[in-house]
Amino acid sequence: MDDPAAGQRGALRPAPAGKRGRPRKKGRRPGKPAQIARDAGWQAVTVEVCGRTRTLPAAATAALWHGSFKDAPGQLVLVRDPGSGQPYDLALFTLDPAATAAAVIERYSWRWPIEPSNATGKQIMGVGEACNRLEAAVERTVPFGFLIQSLLICWYARSGYDPADIGRRRLLCPWYRTKQEPAAADMLAKLRREFLKARISAIRPGHSSHDQIEDYAWTCDTPAA
Repeated sequence: MDDPAAGQRGALRPAPAGKRGRPRKKGRRPGKPAQIARDAGWQAVTVEVCGRTRTLPAAATAALWHGSFKDAPGQLVLVRDPGSGQPYDLALFTLDPAATAAAVIERYSWRWPIEPSNATGKQIMGVGEACNRLEAAVERTVPFGFLIQSLLICWYARSGYDPADIGRRRLLCPWYRTKQEPAAADMLAKLRREFLKARISAIRPGHSSHDQIEDYAWTCDTPAA
C-alpha cells in the first residue's frame, strides 16, 4: 500500500514489561516516512519493473499499521529514485514481513497491469452491472466476466488483429494522435462487427431448411418493398 502516513502507526509490539496491567499492543511511533528515511539503512536493490531492470535505493523497517491491520506484523519499504533529492519517493507497506525490499517493489509494479484490467472489466465488459444478490452468484459472475475478457484478447490476437483497426480508430477519434495499439474497446467493437457478418443457423447437417428464408427471397422482396 502506498500511503504518505504509512509508518507513523507504530513499531512492532514490544516485549512484556513484567508489570501489571494490559500489555502494550504497539511500540513507539517511529515517525512519518520522511523521518524514517533520514535514519534508515539504505541499500541498492535490483528489481524487474514494467519489463525493465532497474537498480534503486531502498530501505525496509518493521512496522505496524495498527489502525487498519491491528496486531498483524508488517514492514515499511521506502524507495527513492536515483539522483532524487527527496527523503523518499515511494512508501510501501506490506503484511509480508519476510519479503525482501526488491520483492515488495516488484509486487507494487504489478498494480498497473491489474488496474486497467479491472477498469476494462467494469466499464467495457460490464462485469460490475450484474444484478446478483446471492454470494455464490457473485462469485461465479465476476470471474466469468474476466474470463470472457481474456478470451476476447486471445481471439483478437489470434484471429482479429488488423493494423487498419488503429487507423480506423484514429480516424473516428482524432484526439488519439499518439494511439499505437488497440484497446479492449477496439477489440470488442471488432468482435461485434464479426458477429454481424457471421451467419448462424440452427439447422443441423442433413436436414432441409424449408422454414428458412432463402437469400433469393430477400433479394426479390427488397426491390418490391
